[in-house]
Amino acid sequence: MKNSLYNLIGAGIRLFVGLLTIPVLIQTLGIQEYGLWTLVSSAIAIVTLVEGGISMSMTVFLSRDLADSNEEGLSQTLTVVSCTMIFLAGSASLFMWLGADLIVAYFPSLTIEQKTTAISALEFGALALFAKLLQQTMVGIEQAYQKYGLMNLVNTLQSSSTNLGLLGIAYLGGKSTELMEWTAGISIIGLIIHSIVAWRLLKSFKIRFRWDRLKSQQIAKYSAFTWLSQLGGTMFSQGDRLIIGGILGIESLGIYAAITNITCQINYLSGLVVQPLLPEIASTYQQHLSGREDPDTLIDKIKRGCQFNTAIALGMGIVMLSFAPFIGELVIGKYFTSSHILPFKLAIIIYSINSLNASGYFTLIAINFVNICTLAQLISGGCSLLLIYFGTLHFGLIGAVIGNMGFVITLLLNSVATDKIVKQKFIWLKWIYFPLGVFLASISISSLVDLQNIPINLLLLIIELSIFGTYYYLELKPKPQF
Repeated sequence: MKNSLYNLIGAGIRLFVGLLTIPVLIQTLGIQEYGLWTLVSSAIAIVTLVEGGISMSMTVFLSRDLADSNEEGLSQTLTVVSCTMIFLAGSASLFMWLGADLIVAYFPSLTIEQKTTAISALEFGALALFAKLLQQTMVGIEQAYQKYGLMNLVNTLQSSSTNLGLLGIAYLGGKSTELMEWTAGISIIGLIIHSIVAWRLLKSFKIRFRWDRLKSQQIAKYSAFTWLSQLGGTMFSQGDRLIIGGILGIESLGIYAAITNITCQINYLSGLVVQPLLPEIASTYQQHLSGREDPDTLIDKIKRGCQFNTAIALGMGIVMLSFAPFIGELVIGKYFTSSHILPFKLAIIIYSINSLNASGYFTLIAINFVNICTLAQLISGGCSLLLIYFGTLHFGLIGAVIGNMGFVITLLLNSVATDKIVKQKFIWLKWIYFPLGVFLASISISSLVDLQNIPINLLLLIIELSIFGTYYYLELKPKPQF
């Protein structure tokens, strides 16, 4: 609960600063330059897939070593993960540096000036990529120790510094290249700070270089499945931008990116609330296997995680639906027209529903069923890209947004997770049926009520959130002990 609160507060601050950044960047850079910045950022995000799930492996394996007080195993985990990440980060950065021309060549609609800017930005992005990848290893150590408060403090300072710097650079006339230079610099500082934190956490142990073949095979197998799982998610979250940029051009990409950058925060925040389940369940599951923990503890953690996930995902969806036109105008500004309201509302609904998969995903990762997560992520990511491609080709922006529905397949992860532990596939629906009903009612109301009438929308929102909040208060408050 405490770790979820730390994640929520930290992510909330980062979300607030991030949302403030988007409209200012759009207005100062212009929609085309913002689209170009989105293109560069998405290309770098896709290359981060080389990380291969190593950081998550650090969290899971280190949590198990700490639970067993296994100092030798801890040294082995740190050696294998750190060496692997240094190699992968170096290779990815070199690829980004040398392959910038090839990446930009995929977008023939760019002008010569835009191509030159994109290549330069990608070259600086190689440095940011190297720092961010190594940083994830340090974050994995912090998560294994469950230092979510400190981790979120550092991440929030880094994110805020990055975004505020971007605003200043854009205001002074900087373009994508200068924005990436700043991002790279802050990433390096973030890496240094996280490294110091990780070193202080580990200093009570006598860490030695210990390369163990069996441990490396275990981590490699686990990371491979995790990587494939992340591949599906990244295909969904970044590959869509490359498709839309190639078909509709960077101006339409700028609008789509702005809409999904807002709505994807639903997925981001609701997932962060549940993310502390990963080290907790990994540790609890390890103790359960050795007979030191009751299975009811695992069930309670999964149920609470599912409820927290639903509360944030659907609660944010309800708020965004009530004020969709105003949020769109606030973030996108003069480029947001009445024709964009429907795609924006559809994106809110789709992302809210898709975000309900977090509890099942993190549970399966923690109890060694990462292969199931991998299959679900790959299938759903592939379906989403196909739907987005054909939707964009035939129906433009609205078709691209609807294509995001393909990721709803990942909700099956909740059923698999509860079946593995509770032996009841659909009990998770029983845990969330009431808030889901309130959300569906909110969708109906938003389609019938004049969204431009602020007083009516505010009144309806207060009523909906009051019902929502009362339910969760009664459901999550501590039960009396007899």
